Amino acid sequence: MLLCVTLLVLAASSDQSAAPKPTLTLQPPWTTLFSSESANLTCRETSPQAPGNTMWYREGQVWAETPGQSILVQTAGVYTCRRPASALSDPVTLTVSGAMLILQAPPWLFEGDILTLWCRSREGQSVSQVTYYWDGQPIHFPGGNGSLPAVPVRLGAEEARGAGEAGGGLYHCSAVIKEPRRSRIVRSQSVNLQVRELFPPPVLRAASSVEPREGSPLTLTCDTQLDPLRPDSQLRFSFHRDNRTVRGWDGSPEHQILVAQSGDSGSYWCEVATDTRSVWKWSSELQIRVQSESGQSVLPCWLCFLPTLATGILFAVDTGLYVILKERIRFGEQSRGRQ
Repeated sequence: MLLCVTLLVLAASSDQSAAPKPTLTLQPPWTTLFSSESANLTCRETSPQAPGNTMWYREGQVWAETPGQSILVQTAGVYTCRRPASALSDPVTLTVSGAMLILQAPPWLFEGDILTLWCRSREGQSVSQVTYYWDGQPIHFPGGNGSLPAVPVRLGAEEARGAGEAGGGLYHCSAVIKEPRRSRIVRSQSVNLQVRELFPPPVLRAASSVEPREGSPLTLTCDTQLDPLRPDSQLRFSFHRDNRTVRGWDGSPEHQILVAQSGDSGSYWCEVATDTRSVWKWSSELQIRVQSESGQSVLPCWLCFLPTLATGILFAVDTGLYVILKERIRFGEQSRGRQ
């Protein structure tokens, strides 16, 4: 009986881990709020919506249950959610602050994203000389309205700095707050932003074999996977053989050769990019060798002449050695005759 219960628990756990994760989003899209403000959490399913209530968790404990997929929050904490047919979502951390100055940032940041930060003071307080910092270094944008112009994001921080862009790390801001009697510089708390990979480098795969028979179909797949938090991102694919493009940019991750020929042999690789080309990655090379009907690999044409060329070289060498040897024998006989 105990064994049956254990098996049932394991089966339930396996089903839950295989279920898709919902996406937990914030509106407005900031992880830090003032104590007088609130945010709307939404638990979005990537698959068709299943009927039933949404379970909400705060700090790992059941916090609320709602018939809809959204809930209003005003309390700081680490939030997750679960739909009836889904696994537990990734967490979102909400900070509620009573400080004079806060830095607002999005909960998710992906390579290729446009990063927007907002340095805000409490309602009724005016700010000036706003400066943003990344890992302690100023971004050199003084302004009056407290907003940072949108900048593109890269996965590697050092690469981003070299290109004048943004990356993961600690961000904070400072500003001059005007008070009735004086003005003073105030610094916000730091926000730790981690840049997530939108999709891993692709892997080029052959559907059946890397050595297809001549005349058979050949299907190549440029295999990669979008992060579940960005299922709506559009990817484009291209395929290449040796030093030429065999299929330009397209929305399909597959390249089909209906009838493989000897000329289709070579070193293949593929590229994947977003619509805007803000993220661009490529695969390692995959060697394809088309087999002839006799079962032998179809070689490039110049390789077909190698056996004949080798035979000709050997014949020439043998002939040369024979002539040299014959001349030496004749020269030796002549020398003995004179003696």
